[in-house]
Amino acid sequence: YPQELSVLGRLKEPCGLQELAVSTGLEYARLSKILSVFHSLNLLKEVEAAPSESTAVVKRDKFPFEHLIPEIGNSTLSSKLETFHNPTSFISEQFKSLKVKLAEIAAQAPLRVIAISSPHTEDGKSLISANLAVSLSKDPGRRVVVVNCDLRNPSIHKFLGTSMEPGLLGYLEGDYLQSYCYMRRLDKLYVMTAGGVSENPIELLSNVRMQELIAELKTEFDTIILDCPPFGPISDAQILTGLADGFIMVVRCGKTTYGTMEKAFKILDK
Repeated sequence: YPQELSVLGRLKEPCGLQELAVSTGLEYARLSKILSVFHSLNLLKEVEAAPSESTAVVKRDKFPFEHLIPEIGNSTLSSKLETFHNPTSFISEQFKSLKVKLAEIAAQAPLRVIAISSPHTEDGKSLISANLAVSLSKDPGRRVVVVNCDLRNPSIHKFLGTSMEPGLLGYLEGDYLQSYCYMRRLDKLYVMTAGGVSENPIELLSNVRMQELIAELKTEFDTIILDCPPFGPISDAQILTGLADGFIMVVRCGKTTYGTMEKAFKILDK
């Protein structure tokens, strides 16, 4: 359950029960029951408390991501997820070439958070985000998460054959549950879908909770892909590119116009 994941995630460091109850927003009885289950599964260990402490102090062992994050079945995936279905195809090779270019940039400056957007709608930025994320996740030892930040017209979930919920919207509107409570897993790739459509995405994405999300993801993942909304005619993407180390602009042959490209590049932080 999301509440259980939230409790487990907050036990990276030793924590007293009272402090844990405050940070998770759970009643003491519910919290005690959750801790009892974790203790029986050997996910927790008790740490000696200071003499003045009136409650036990507990700390979790290594967080078992692979066992707790729901896995997406291969049968539901869209055929457009080429880097997953056909990793040796011509298209997949183009994504490997893109990975090489990104590695060259990363050698000069940090490139852990990559925002991907396009000048206008239907230019293919979500398709590129999903395929690049899958390709990156195939690198040995690299932990990758893709976050669908398009809260107006999300589409990452369509490539995965899943519902939009739970996802980013639930995290941004919530108070206690942490990011992994809203994730899914596709092989070695972690995914946070949009979680729904919002009427006030600018306010949500510019909230401090979004900044906290990026900071939290950096502690668990090597590469974070942000699938951003298109630049025109809204400004959501501006907010997100400000949180990223690098940016990829997707243009679609035969569709993206020079005019929309020019407008998008003028908006970008140079």
